[in-house]
Amino acid sequence: MLVAIGCGAFLGWNDYPYSPLGKTEVRLAPPGPDQITVLSTNVLMKNENYRTAHDLITKVDPDILFLMETDQGWLDAMEPALQNYGTVIRETRDNYYGMIFATRLPVADVQVLYLADNETPTLFAEDERKVIEAQLKGFSDARRIDPLDGF
Repeated sequence: MLVAIGCGAFLGWNDYPYSPLGKTEVRLAPPGPDQITVLSTNVLMKNENYRTAHDLITKVDPDILFLMETDQGWLDAMEPALQNYGTVIRETRDNYYGMIFATRLPVADVQVLYLADNETPTLFAEDERKVIEAQLKGFSDARRIDPLDGF
């Protein structure tokens, strides 16, 4: 019993800074002319609640959209929302490694490469204006881990 209380106290102490009770250390920048919005989500390929995802995309209206685990059904359902983007990469798969990338920002380079194997795409995109000093690299980890493995 004392061990359980001690473990709970230890975990609580470590988690406190990340809880709603912890102090905010980073504040969001105020909206400005260089502000961009990014929406990245794993839609879970077997999930067929396309309307919720479509409504979220419409509501957020992101400058950069990245959807993971997309198959042909997801692409068909998202196609109306994708019409608002100048650059769209459609890399659908039925093996949970599909992706859809869309942006209205000008891009210097967008590539889909197969670095790990022929079934796992990796996306590279670079901002043409250099407003964002970063490159987007999107991929799905090929390793499937069973959380109960070993128990």
